[in-house]
Amino acid sequence: MKIKKNTYEIYSTRTLKKDSLIDRITIITVVYNGEETLEITIKNILNQDHKNIEYIIVYTPSNDKTFDIIKKYENKIDKILINFDIGIYQSMNLGTKFATGKYINFMNSGDFFYKKNIVSNLFKIKQKVDVLYGDCKVKYPNFTKTIRSSSPRDIKYKMFFSHQSSFIKSSIQKEIGFNVKYNLAADYDFFCKLIK
Repeated sequence: MKIKKNTYEIYSTRTLKKDSLIDRITIITVVYNGEETLEITIKNILNQDHKNIEYIIVYTPSNDKTFDIIKKYENKIDKILINFDIGIYQSMNLGTKFATGKYINFMNSGDFFYKKNIVSNLFKIKQKVDVLYGDCKVKYPNFTKTIRSSSPRDIKYKMFFSHQSSFIKSSIQKEIGFNVKYNLAADYDFFCKLIK
């Protein structure tokens, strides 16, 4: 995974408390022009009851008030990075570069965990798997649709889960990263490599 030089800056960073009893989990939110959707995501992640979450926001300079929303919560966000290299996967790779958790989850602007104990329930016991994934619900104005996760064998035909509902071991995410030449399907390419 390569990050181009001089394409980002660190806006702020907080010192994280070390807690050896509970594995740190990194949650990364990437956002560009997210004024309408970002705050629900930030509040949802800050309200998770897991005791050792590192929260990183990767912001691409926007044409709206997205950064004002980020600054409103900056004393509760562990790292705020500004990415000048436009693209969702570039931003996800940048967040990964600075992640210190054992696992990474990408919960982008407008996404949120269904309950406040999702992360703590998943990591009650020490996880040894490389990727932990499950179902995802999509909320539309008039209904909710569940996207069911399936077997990794289904990768031949489709993504077998939604990336928001997955936790990837950081060491693997850092080693492989997203290939940004696939600007719409770098996550699919990433999981094809893992399965192979």
